[in-house]
Amino acid sequence: MKILKFDYTKGEEKTDREVILLNNTKTYIDSIDLGHLTKDEQQEVKAIYKAYEEKLSPYLEKALRRFSKEKMENLNEEKL
Repeated sequence: MKILKFDYTKGEEKTDREVILLNNTKTYIDSIDLGHLTKDEQQEVKAIYKAYEEKLSPYLEKALRRFSKEKMENLNEEKL
């Protein structure tokens, strides 16, 4: 789990953010903004995420791969 803390400026408004990083692309990050949750919800989300990582870890060690988008063809997406 990666937690990022940063200042974010949108228009004239600048805010402090603390987020759990989900995805990091060249232009954007996708994240869970902890500032939108209560302290109890923050702890619950962190516990869920940690359990998820622990359960998935053996499979990531065995099968995690990175693919270049430029080399992908005939992409089909399924939502689980």
